[in-house]
Amino acid sequence: MPKRLIDLGALNASQTKPKIIHTRGRQEQYVALSYCWGLTQHFCTTNENFSEMQKSIPIEILPQTIRDAFLVAQKLDIRYIWIDALCIIQDNEDDWHSEARRMGAIYANSYFTIAATAAKDSGEGFLWPRALNRVSMPFRRYATSESEGTVCFRQRSDFLRDHQEYVLNSPLQKRAWVLQETLLSRRTVHFSSKQIYWECRSTFGVEDNMTNDVDCREHAHEFLNMLSALQGGICSENHAMIFFRIWAKILSRYSTLSISRPSDKLPALSGLALLVERIIGCRYLYCIWNFNLPYNLFWQPVNRPIPRVNEWRAPSWSWAAWNGEIMFE
Repeated sequence: MPKRLIDLGALNASQTKPKIIHTRGRQEQYVALSYCWGLTQHFCTTNENFSEMQKSIPIEILPQTIRDAFLVAQKLDIRYIWIDALCIIQDNEDDWHSEARRMGAIYANSYFTIAATAAKDSGEGFLWPRALNRVSMPFRRYATSESEGTVCFRQRSDFLRDHQEYVLNSPLQKRAWVLQETLLSRRTVHFSSKQIYWECRSTFGVEDNMTNDVDCREHAHEFLNMLSALQGGICSENHAMIFFRIWAKILSRYSTLSISRPSDKLPALSGLALLVERIIGCRYLYCIWNFNLPYNLFWQPVNRPIPRVNEWRAPSWSWAAWNGEIMFE
């Protein structure tokens, strides 16, 4: 369980204000929000307002994306929701680093993840009016019948093309923090600019076309299958190579994603790494695993020269010390 959750109030209660609660080990069903903060400075939990937030969260000054997430959770009869801006004390460094390390488990254990897939900023929201691509025409059921009505024709989407455009290439999927959220969430509901997509570990769906036989989360399924196979540790050279091959794909993808603060490059992957570390029993240091060390060090930049950050965040032998896309030999 997360350290804190937002309690939206009893499902049958009226005029209940949300508030932050301490879980203290209680097992509650909750959902998590995956979204872009954006460049705008929005309301969040701080040391100064934390006490008040445990009594009541001022909904009227929250960014629209968070308000939309509250509404979705309530409509689906979910009382508790986890949102980083509110459940982590943002100006408390100890709390921030502690909760950042738990991020992988938070998304892995959520009932499902609400993904504000199309929004570039938390002020935009994600429950937008949509232009429906359809044509309506009157009809009569039978020539002799007086029963009349309207039939609607709507063009069916090309699932693979639209999933690529509206989900995989969305603003949300370009954010570094979201990679571990995507890989570890058991279920995700994507609110795109066109329609809603949903996915879990066994199927994929879209409003106008259920699709069961197309694997749009190839890396995620590959990664989860690997973790299942490696429960209890890496026992052979073959296991080690399987792990490294999949992990290298994840890191190569991660290196292409945007991050607003350079210092977040390690924390944004730490929740995922900690989860893997616990399962396989190997040590993780500065984005490098301590087994098959030569393979872990065989990274190289895709484009040269590769810029190094001014502020130290990792030793020079780790790809995390540098900016830019990487690949492994």
